Amino acid sequence: MREPINILIHGMPKTGKTLFGVRRNPGVLVLDTEGSSKLIKGIKREVINSMSDMDKVLARIKSGEVKMVVIDTLDELINNFGKSEAKSRSSDFVNKLGMLTMPGWGYMRDRFMGITRAYRDAGADVLTVCHSEIVELPNGAKQWKMKLPSDYAREVMGMMDVVGFTEVVKDTDGSKTYRVNFSPSPMFDAGVRAVYDAVEDKLSSPLPEHIDNSALVDLLKAYDDFFDGDGKGYAVKCSNCAKKGTDTDATAEVDGMRLCTVCEARYIKIKSNKS
Repeated sequence: MREPINILIHGMPKTGKTLFGVRRNPGVLVLDTEGSSKLIKGIKREVINSMSDMDKVLARIKSGEVKMVVIDTLDELINNFGKSEAKSRSSDFVNKLGMLTMPGWGYMRDRFMGITRAYRDAGADVLTVCHSEIVELPNGAKQWKMKLPSDYAREVMGMMDVVGFTEVVKDTDGSKTYRVNFSPSPMFDAGVRAVYDAVEDKLSSPLPEHIDNSALVDLLKAYDDFFDGDGKGYAVKCSNCAKKGTDTDATAEVDGMRLCTVCEARYIKIKSNKS
């Protein structure tokens, strides 16, 4: 079995970000920060009115009650609730004009990053949705960027296994194709963490460059097929030991990291035959 997947999907409004998460996927729990899922029938939906609501759902994930969530959307989580919570925490966090002070911004950033990391590590498949906007770069080129402060965006992307960009492609007959791109582009941020096979010294990816008219269930199935579908899978093994000719999957948790109990190197997933 694969580890839980953390996915970030960003794009313009009405490009299928929410539908990507819920289509043919009735078991998913949508954490709705903006009311965008209220017209979707047959899904489980949790209306988020505060950051403390996110804490409550996190406890349900850790208990095993919730296996898959869609955070919809990340930018609204900051705009609607992150700032208001910071202002309510301390008078030092708000100036006379009612705006956040530097300590207030610091609190909000730490709270936001903390909750994002906590969801990443809680043990569920997590799809995080974020709006994008087009910005002009210093060289005059234009690029789609997530509607997050730039340092937030960099850190959030670094936490993810998959970053995708949604777009609507118009065909010659006038029909529309909803596309999720996973290949990096000068126009938008995207990418998939590669899996390293330490025995064969090869990198591989479970996903194509893009998927058309697809849904989260298809993407997760691609991962499942990649890891388990052909009778071969990926086991937790130590790449350092493998390079030395020793095949070991002895691991331990040390300071939040998985370490090999034989050589104390950080583990990596490498290919192994499984029946």
